[in-house]
Amino acid sequence: MKIAKVLIATMCIFGLTSAGQVLAGKGPGQGKPERNSDSTLTQTASPSTHLVSCDELGIVSGQVASFVTGSGNGMELDLGAGQIISIYGIGSLTYWESLGVDQPCIGETVEVEYATITFSDDSTKDVAVSITFVDSGETVELREADTCIPFWRGSGRTNQ
Repeated sequence: MKIAKVLIATMCIFGLTSAGQVLAGKGPGQGKPERNSDSTLTQTASPSTHLVSCDELGIVSGQVASFVTGSGNGMELDLGAGQIISIYGIGSLTYWESLGVDQPCIGETVEVEYATITFSDDSTKDVAVSITFVDSGETVELREADTCIPFWRGSGRTNQ
């Protein structure tokens, strides 16, 4: 009887700790782009929406105003004159740590090369391709510009 209670308690604890991750969209298979046979990317976090195109490269420079967490980790950049934009897909802390580079800090000036991606529901999102720290000149490459596939899905690169 005591073993059964311990087993049930353990299963409940495991279930409760796993439930938060799954409900937050971080369970198995969630949020991982997968390449289809036609070379498009499918975003598994939302089965009805997938990446259709990766284009319209641009470059912006500004101060990091805040960070956006959740789906598509990103940051808001203050471009000056009250203009703030959101750039997504900057990668996790784990990815940055694997490169031996600290993520930008709030107030730090960065230059971001970004691509506008379009999803099958016609929504768009600007994702970082690379981030250059203006003070040091160090550039962190985040994804392939032509496919928008993040380097943390494989090997990352940093250029100095």
